[in-house]
Amino acid sequence: MPAAIFLDTAIAFLKRYKALFVILPLCLALAWQTYQVARWKGKEAKAQATIAQMQLASEQARAKQIALNQTNQELSQRIAADATLFNARIIEATNRNIADRARSHSLRAYCEGRSGGADTPAVPVDPGQPSDGGTFPDMVVIPRHEFETISRKAVQDDRKTSFLVDLVNEGLAVSLDYPEPQLSVETQSQPDRAVQ
Repeated sequence: MPAAIFLDTAIAFLKRYKALFVILPLCLALAWQTYQVARWKGKEAKAQATIAQMQLASEQARAKQIALNQTNQELSQRIAADATLFNARIIEATNRNIADRARSHSLRAYCEGRSGGADTPAVPVDPGQPSDGGTFPDMVVIPRHEFETISRKAVQDDRKTSFLVDLVNEGLAVSLDYPEPQLSVETQSQPDRAVQ
């Protein structure tokens, strides 16, 4: 009997409070949706904060990179200006030295000097024949433009080498001229042990 009484009471309650069965699920759904919206807004706020931090970090990194690029550009311009100025000085000095050397060691001056002295042996009639045991120093006659080209090339190669050495010494370049590693017998046998 108590079950029948409970059922009668429940049916009476349902008849009387029908709207409660409609309103209660709606209230629960509204509460759940409010909770989800609040949770979503919290996640959105965290995401916005993360985005703001990333944008700030990006702007700071960009500013640092711009400053670094400007420093590198100024350094490169200084190196280029120094190299250009030094190169112009080297070219002037090279041209002066080539002219002085060519003037003081010309073939005409040598031949005039050799023929003017009493203790100087006579020039052989056939220059194609070997000399008589070293009375003439070893000489090579080349045209003036070839002499200038050879001299300038030698100075240029020497300057390139010293410029590259300076870059390595200043830490602006790395020399890749390093010896190959030598493997000892023990080192070569270790990978075999590791495979076993």
